Amino acid sequence: MIDDADARAFAQAYFEAERTRVPIGPLTEAFPDLTLDDAYRIQDALVARLTADGQHPFGIKVGSTSAAAQRRFKTAEPVIGTLFLQRQVANGGAVATERLIAPRIECEIAVRMGADLKGPGVTPDAAEAAFGSLMGAFEIVDARTRDWRIAGIELVADNAINAGFVLGPERPAHGLDAAGVSVMFGREGDRTTYGSGANVMGGPKFVIAWLANWMGARGKTLARGTVVLTGSLSEILPANKGDRFKAEFTPLGEVEVRFD
Repeated sequence: MIDDADARAFAQAYFEAERTRVPIGPLTEAFPDLTLDDAYRIQDALVARLTADGQHPFGIKVGSTSAAAQRRFKTAEPVIGTLFLQRQVANGGAVATERLIAPRIECEIAVRMGADLKGPGVTPDAAEAAFGSLMGAFEIVDARTRDWRIAGIELVADNAINAGFVLGPERPAHGLDAAGVSVMFGREGDRTTYGSGANVMGGPKFVIAWLANWMGARGKTLARGTVVLTGSLSEILPANKGDRFKAEFTPLGEVEVRFD
């Protein structure tokens, strides 16, 4: 296991890569013995560094929640990261590409918790009963590792590669089937792709149950009011300056963003 000084040094490397837009090499090529626990220690140090820099934790992202994502990133389970308030982009607003390296975008369902959840032992039905509201969402992801050469260790250490998010209209969760939410998503002028809430572990309630139990094993509570992004519903698309993206979530409404 790496020590605190090592974790801070790795975190600083990611912090500088984001600040300068000069990506670093894959950690696992230089340090092949790093473990997933090491990666989360680096992530914790990175979150602390970003917070010290004036960013405010806002919510949680859960990534690698589909079989396709787990194959892509060589992960055996989902991963988590921290959302920061300063990285939120208004629905219909613009992402500043000059702060990014090689961004991509994905469409997701966001859950705002209506009650606390504390694992272990949280079931999917108990998780669903704790939903407060649902939103369609975009997540902007941007690997601070050169050429997107990332696997599970890099994914986790780099705060699950989050670079921003967009939240759509907020709907009370009562009476809505999150797994049954469908979405048509694409770049303006290009083909659209279809996605479904069932694509993330069978539905967001399974994601939230996993998250609550993961946090509970570490002595943490998934608190009421927390916003959670539950993972990509369809393919992840590269995003370039001038691109506009739109997602039509049924029945949650539309989410739009452009890259300037």
